[in-house]
Amino acid sequence: MASYSIPVTPRTHETLKTMSEESGEPLPSLLEKIVEKARHHQIMEESNKAWAKLRADPVAWEEELAERKPWEATLMDGIEEE
Repeated sequence: MASYSIPVTPRTHETLKTMSEESGEPLPSLLEKIVEKARHHQIMEESNKAWAKLRADPVAWEEELAERKPWEATLMDGIEEE
């Protein structure tokens, strides 16, 4: 694994160190999980904003609903729930 130096505040360093010690997870993998979670959150926030913008435009929202309509026929197309 490559090694990099990233400046963090003393408080952040202590928090990461404590989290690593408490979880028993090495700091690099813990930090990777934290970054991935933050990345996922950012993607979801951007997606929510895009959907909100689409819904705010009545014409665009009607087009979206019209585009979905044919797919509704595929729901429960004779397949029984298990």
